[in-house]
Amino acid sequence: MSILSHCAITQESDSRQAALLVASQVRDHVGLQNLKAVVVYAAVDHDQEVILASVREALGDIPIVGCSTGGLMGKGLFIEGGYVLGMLGIGGSAIHVTVGHVTEYQNHSEAKACDLGRVLRGGHTEPPKAVILYADPLCGADMETFARRVQAEVGCPVIGAGAGQPWGFMVQTNQYVGTQVLSHAVVGLALYGDFVAECATSTGTEPTTSSAIVTKAEGNVIVELDGRPAIQLYSEFLGDTVLTEITNETNSAVALGVELPKTTHGSDVQSPYVVRGPFMLDNARGGLVMGASIPTGTKIVFHRRSIAAALEGAEAVAQTLRKRLAQRTVRVVLGFECGARTAPLLGRAEALREQLLVQRILAPDAAWLGMLAWGELAPYNGLVTYYNYTLPLLVLAE
Repeated sequence: MSILSHCAITQESDSRQAALLVASQVRDHVGLQNLKAVVVYAAVDHDQEVILASVREALGDIPIVGCSTGGLMGKGLFIEGGYVLGMLGIGGSAIHVTVGHVTEYQNHSEAKACDLGRVLRGGHTEPPKAVILYADPLCGADMETFARRVQAEVGCPVIGAGAGQPWGFMVQTNQYVGTQVLSHAVVGLALYGDFVAECATSTGTEPTTSSAIVTKAEGNVIVELDGRPAIQLYSEFLGDTVLTEITNETNSAVALGVELPKTTHGSDVQSPYVVRGPFMLDNARGGLVMGASIPTGTKIVFHRRSIAAALEGAEAVAQTLRKRLAQRTVRVVLGFECGARTAPLLGRAEALREQLLVQRILAPDAAWLGMLAWGELAPYNGLVTYYNYTLPLLVLAE
């Protein structure tokens, strides 16, 4: 077997013991001599520094990447909240990796994206099969523009997530590289080798008949919709007085569908919308602060959240990936599910049902690790694109 992998998840509350437990399971199943990298996701309840130091103690100089999360998905399970820790070990003769990171990426973003892309390319003559990015979504950076600049450097599909924390008031997220616990950073993992990487996405929303045109935008802030302050129109669709902050209720109720032409480059089940939601309000300008720029003239269609749409989309994306992979054997699946899809929309029982459904169709025997993201990155129209309320999947197969 040329790809070796194993996923380990624990709810042990002692951070050191939790890290040693998952690391030992990965080491025992993959073999330290075969291990090329580990992906680590941890709840912010854990002592983040202790987690990474303990992983280093158990695994030596194996590259470590990952981020904080509000919950995890593994084979046959879904956990949200509490002391959760997950690790995916990847190795074997088919896989080679490079790792890189940049800090304070909201400043001088283009130059830092180029630097990160060059590090991830690592002097290889051939591009990687895929690059995974873990980014801080709360520093005001334009994640999409940054990721697209990285993609231009590495020349391959880019997928990933905004690091998360438990659903609620947005405080801080962390990104991991080696034993460093960062914030306002982007960490990248490039995967090279003799295998196939496939990406696909599904959303969990349904369009309404209400729409508006972006009539003024500045960077990743929508300042006006239909010539009016964007906050006003957004508030009216919610049926509220003018909002002064983004709350769980607003993010759970409505999404903004950015209308784009449907193409054959992305998932067969993608809608003609890239669905997004604001992370902050710009009260001074009456604007909505997004995770990516939306140009003036773009049509925005207001969407409602839908449990049925989320489950149907997840099933369809699993079927699409299974069809693309034909007779290949899936070894690894990484999921980057929006934290606003699970407890705020599906609830724990339906979130578990979603995971079991996708796993049964796509890869019941693969190593499987998913995290709850605050903003998702996945291909659309051949370019890495920023989403919210979405479930992207990355599959590695032989």
